[in-house]
Amino acid sequence: MLKKVMASATLATLAFSVGVMANTSMFSDVSADDWFAGGAMFASDAGLMSGQGDGEMFDPSGNVNRAQLAVVLERMDAYVDAKIEAGLNGEEMTEEKEMELMTIAGIVMEDENFGTLLAALEAADLASVFAGETEYTVFAPTDAAFAKIDSAALDALLADTEALAAVLKYHVVPGKVMASAVIGMDSATTLEGSDVAITLEGESVMIDDAKVIQTDIMASNGIIHVIDTVLMP
Repeated sequence: MLKKVMASATLATLAFSVGVMANTSMFSDVSADDWFAGGAMFASDAGLMSGQGDGEMFDPSGNVNRAQLAVVLERMDAYVDAKIEAGLNGEEMTEEKEMELMTIAGIVMEDENFGTLLAALEAADLASVFAGETEYTVFAPTDAAFAKIDSAALDALLADTEALAAVLKYHVVPGKVMASAVIGMDSATTLEGSDVAITLEGESVMIDDAKVIQTDIMASNGIIHVIDTVLMP
């Protein structure tokens, strides 16, 4: 009981700050850009986006955006829970454990919308690739995207590890490519070796026949853009 009280007290300031950040009405006297930049700076100071220096990714005139900060806030609960659990066990939250929450693999594991993608990565023995230090840009299909595939065809794909690996690698571009850079490209070479086509349809960015529905989910080892359709090489 004592440990639980101590852990809760230790996290009180962090939890309060998160609650304040989540209530935009409390920041009505500052511009939206300033609010989101401040929130990103807080996330950086809290170690949730470790590996990024102040004035770089969180420069309000640079790459700060609402989608990126929303992801940080959504994952704050997992971070706080991990800190509490570590406190209850008499352990410290090490930098290594914090980084596990920030990799591409960690994001996929934590997000309930990526259950099928996670299963596919594990079936193809690729999950560990996205838990390392090499940077990748992943066009990540949601469960709804996988649901568009005929169930028998999807089962067959998941059972064919070679074909599955090729499909998954077709969703990956080496390096970190922000959305602002993606819209200026007409194609990109994937980890599978083939090129994906990048086009604009109105205000929507298309990767082959898939629409990008969320951008710039930052990870310690790359970036994720969410798509609504599974890409096929």
